[in-house]
Amino acid sequence: MGELAERQKKLWELLCASTGCKPMLRVSRTDDCYWICDAPRHLSDIGSLLSVLTEAGFVVVQDEAKKLCKIDLPMNDPLYGTAEQPVGFPSDEKLLIYALYRLLSSHPAPPPHRPQPLLRRIVKATELSADEQNKALRRILTECAALVNRKQPLPSAATGLLASIIRKEEEI
Repeated sequence: MGELAERQKKLWELLCASTGCKPMLRVSRTDDCYWICDAPRHLSDIGSLLSVLTEAGFVVVQDEAKKLCKIDLPMNDPLYGTAEQPVGFPSDEKLLIYALYRLLSSHPAPPPHRPQPLLRRIVKATELSADEQNKALRRILTECAALVNRKQPLPSAATGLLASIIRKEEEI
């Protein structure tokens, strides 16, 4: 189970316990948040749920028109971090992750300047199947290269996650 999937499981358990029902929770198809939840459609008072989720470390934005919650991770989440030590050269299956890791490591950016949507896209890509992950990582690498050419910041907060994926392979 990946890092994002573990957090989703924790979130699901929290939602079920807090609402008394099983609301829809899915990974967002857009890059403005990680998850979409329809808990507001099942509750008359959403305030207590918002408090519980916030206390648990999630960032929640309510879309009152659609009766949905957009749920995100805070920028200080342990998922976002830089690699403390460099990683070794991986097998062929992890070369794109390694290439992205190297690119992001070479262009660190302070937290307020990191592009959040691209950071979310990287994290979501690490949860995909191998073929889908490779397609997504190629697009992300292209987008990151364009940002470097325009001298714009990269989502370097993903280096810790990418390094941990490469290190897990080394342990096998």
